Amino acid sequence: MKRLLFGLTTLIVACSTPPQPKICQEADWYEIGRRAGAKGQAVDQNVLERPGLCKTTSSSEKFEMYMNGRNAGLVEYCKPENGFELGRDGKKYSKVCPPGEASEKFRLYYQKGWRVRKLKEENQDLNHKISDLFDKVNQLETSKRRKLDQELLQLRQIRATNNREMSHIEETL
Repeated sequence: MKRLLFGLTTLIVACSTPPQPKICQEADWYEIGRRAGAKGQAVDQNVLERPGLCKTTSSSEKFEMYMNGRNAGLVEYCKPENGFELGRDGKKYSKVCPPGEASEKFRLYYQKGWRVRKLKEENQDLNHKISDLFDKVNQLETSKRRKLDQELLQLRQIRATNNREMSHIEETL
C-alpha cells in the first residue's frame, strides 16, 4: 500500500511540474544564405527578422553570415550547366551571378538553353502543321496533293534544320 501511495504521489508531482521554458535557438544564417544563393535568389534583408528567434547575434553579424552563405550558394547556382537547364526550362535568370568569366559563361549557356527551348517549341508547332497538312493531302485529288506535298517537304526541312541546330548546341556544351 505504501508503494502504491508513493507511486501515485510521484506521478502527481511529476505531472504538476511547470513546463521548462523553451531554449531559443539562433538560425543558421550561413545555411539560409547558401540555400538562397543556390536558388539564385536576390539578397533578402527581411529574412534576418524572422519572429521567434534569439536576439543574441547582431544584425550585422547575421547579415555577414547570410552573405557568406549566399556567396557559397551562388558558386553552385552560377555553374554553366545550371544556366543551360534554366534556359531550357524557360526559367527567368535574375542576374545574380557576380561579374566575371563564370557569369559570362553562365549567361552563354543560359542563352543556348533558351534557344533549345524555342526550337523545341517551334518543332511542336511544326509537328501539328505537318500532321494537319498530311491529313489534308490524303483527302485531296492528285494536282492539289503535289502543292501540299511541297509544303510538307519544306516544313520537314525546317524541322530537320532545327533538330541539327539543337544537336549542335548540346554537343558544344
